[in-house]
Amino acid sequence: MICFCHMTKTAGTTLHHGLRHNFGTNYVEFNRIPQLEHQVRLLRVLKGLRPNLGGIGGHYLRANDEFAKVFPDVTYFTFLRDPVRRFFSWYKGQMQGGKHSHTVQDHCANERWRNYQTKFLLGCITGAEREFAAGAAELEKAKGILRERYAFVGLVERYDESLLLMRDALRIPRFDIRYEQRNVKKSGDALASLSADERACLEEANSLDIALYDYACDVIWPEQVARYPGDLAADLTAFKRDNEGFVFDRFGLLRYRVAKHGFYRPLTAMVQLSKAT
Repeated sequence: MICFCHMTKTAGTTLHHGLRHNFGTNYVEFNRIPQLEHQVRLLRVLKGLRPNLGGIGGHYLRANDEFAKVFPDVTYFTFLRDPVRRFFSWYKGQMQGGKHSHTVQDHCANERWRNYQTKFLLGCITGAEREFAAGAAELEKAKGILRERYAFVGLVERYDESLLLMRDALRIPRFDIRYEQRNVKKSGDALASLSADERACLEEANSLDIALYDYACDVIWPEQVARYPGDLAADLTAFKRDNEGFVFDRFGLLRYRVAKHGFYRPLTAMVQLSKAT
């Protein structure tokens, strides 16, 4: 079973659709169950109902030792994104959604949003858990977790290559990696509108994440490429050609949506309620 630990604004919506497309109702999102003990309880229930469960994914999931007690073959993976672009994409999404009218500097000053990717790897889930100033020690710990606990680390900026490497690293050779982009915003282009002060503020607020991202690019990525058994450049060219005009099966996605809202979400609520009582 694969476990997608989804950092916000890292092309996760597109990847979730790909996982649904491949696994159908044997893929379950854990987005409404942040507590690890509840996640484990839900996973135990799902094992009885879905013994062929192919994968789970969500913003609240982290690499941990508990899932392996239920599914010994669980394999964790995640995607990183250029920290400045990720932060600004998230900021713009919040602003456009009417959730705030704050400046870039306001958000950079809020500790819970600073160095989000580093704190994600450290296991922080809620905003309150991210309310601390991370430093060099936390960065080194995050690097170790990324290297030792995650079987694959994708890069949004190299998304197509990442999918090819992911399929091999996670040992899912029949996984159809074709996709159509979902929830895509042009926030990267908007970076050009930032002032020098705003850009400097974003870089300072994500200084640890920048170092983490550089580590992933300079150390982890080359190792993953070296392990790839085929001709990555040739396979990438072929994949781009095959992916042209691809669309997800609408009926399959609709069936998944029905299962998600009609079965999995009520099941999640029941698991949480049974623990509370």
